[in-house]
Amino acid sequence: SLPGVAGVNHFSWFGGIYDEPKNQFPNFGLDPEHVLAVWPDYKLDPRQLERFKHMRNACMVGEATMRKFGWQVGQEITLRGTIFPVNLTLKIVGTIPEGAGNPLVLWFNREYLEEAMESQGGLRGVGMIWIRADSPDHVEGIMHAVNDLFRNSEAQVTAETEKSFFMSFFGSFRAAY
Repeated sequence: SLPGVAGVNHFSWFGGIYDEPKNQFPNFGLDPEHVLAVWPDYKLDPRQLERFKHMRNACMVGEATMRKFGWQVGQEITLRGTIFPVNLTLKIVGTIPEGAGNPLVLWFNREYLEEAMESQGGLRGVGMIWIRADSPDHVEGIMHAVNDLFRNSEAQVTAETEKSFFMSFFGSFRAAY
């Protein structure tokens, strides 16, 4: 409901490991239905995105991660949970192109994680919320508005730009690629 907001999605950091801990890479649960509203500039393949939306255990993987592990579209992989006490078996239905934000990432349907966590008492909370501004001119105002909305709540937030987030959060993973 904030003026200037064009799209919203949430990221839940899963922290899953594919083979061994030294090869950990960023993997997140999100809402596939809102991917295009937040990341229209990522040039995602529309057919792959449709499969991602309609298959509960689907995932989309950054091209650098695909190369690192020798993965192929159509392959099933299992991520062992590190933060959450569950493992997720995912089917790769598409790739996130190199020029899109961060090609090291893996996205999967957050509802799949929620379902896996039901036997553990459920999934509580969201790690991050991504907001896309309708114009670069509105970014600062939206960031201030979001910070103000949560200023006196139990769940205070810090809004930052995508560039700032990528530099701080993903910086530790870049050396592995």
